[in-house]
Amino acid sequence: MSKKIAALILSVVFIFSAAMVAGAEGASAPVSPASSSEGEPGIQPLFEYTNITAVSLSISNGTATCSARLNGYSGITTKIEIKMTLQKKFLLWWNTEESWSTTINDFYGALTKTASVDSGTYRVKVDFTVYSGSKSEEITTYSQEKEY
Repeated sequence: MSKKIAALILSVVFIFSAAMVAGAEGASAPVSPASSSEGEPGIQPLFEYTNITAVSLSISNGTATCSARLNGYSGITTKIEIKMTLQKKFLLWWNTEESWSTTINDFYGALTKTASVDSGTYRVKVDFTVYSGSKSEEITTYSQEKEY
């Protein structure tokens, strides 16, 4: 009889735990317009010189296409530095496969590059440094992970 009671209690605890996890997945945190991954908003703090960021990764026929863009504010944002890194997952770590950078003296900037890849899990990491005159802010964002 005690085994049946223990099994019942364990079942009830499991059901309530699953319900709490499902409820937590539906909860959302405040989202700023300052971040986006493949067109979807992400969680980022609000920034003074940055309106929108977007980072994407697509892989087809052994070629990874990595893209990053940032929209600042006309009359406020004066320069954008973009450092984009293609990373490959190895166990629990991310290793750099390729890296590119550019500087744009404008309130809008974009960078798109391609690289040959073999099988594995990849993502793009982008470090933006956004300027308004001599003041700056730094933003790091990631694409969604892609398997090839």
